[in-house]
Amino acid sequence: MRIAEARDRTALFVRSVKERTVRRGEELNSFVSCWRGSEPVALIEVSGGRDALVPVLHLAAVGFGADLLGLSNDTVMATEPTHPETGIPWEPGQITEYVAAQPERAKRFTREMLMTLVVNRAGDSTHVVQAYETVPSPLVRGRTEIKWLNWEPPDGDVQVCGFLPDVMTEVMMEPTLDLLLARNGYPVAQTENWRDHADLATLRSATQQLGDKGLRILLFAEPDTDRQRLFQRRLGPGQVVEPPDLGGDLRS
Repeated sequence: MRIAEARDRTALFVRSVKERTVRRGEELNSFVSCWRGSEPVALIEVSGGRDALVPVLHLAAVGFGADLLGLSNDTVMATEPTHPETGIPWEPGQITEYVAAQPERAKRFTREMLMTLVVNRAGDSTHVVQAYETVPSPLVRGRTEIKWLNWEPPDGDVQVCGFLPDVMTEVMMEPTLDLLLARNGYPVAQTENWRDHADLATLRSATQQLGDKGLRILLFAEPDTDRQRLFQRRLGPGQVVEPPDLGGDLRS
């Protein structure tokens, strides 16, 4: 799968999740997506900051053997290239600090964004940002809905850099689980359906090491396959899902 296709399919899926969370009055957690070949393998929902995301990104790259690794979360971007108080270009992290310190004033100079970043094992990366605002529902009193905006950052394409993008690039340079086992005399790749069993073991290892508080892992499986039947026998309700059939336009 092309990296841009994985980016857009992931962004569309997370956008639908964002719409539901806004209607419920909740905050969006971060999502880590794993792809092998042309298929989504796992989607991991993580609550907490970057310290909680680091071991999950490693798990996705090594344990799930991701060819493409995605990260989707909420962020804030400035509508102007310079700080409104100083006239100096924004420094890294300064926009977030400004929003926290002056939330009402910051609304005039910032946009809330949903960002999806995807990297591959060759070191390539691509991202998409989707601006939005929350508005009162025209149909249900007291409910908030999301309105997607056709807005682009003032300086064109956004350069994504920082701690988590660097972590994503680094973990995608590490060997996958099957290579680690083969080096230690366990050639699991020669056994039937080994990858499905390895995905199960990775999920259980993550729950044991990271705990299930603030962590939710979904495994994807095509209907009526050995993979789906295995997961349905071993996992709880709602942990195995069919790959979403995503279409549409990110700008709609």
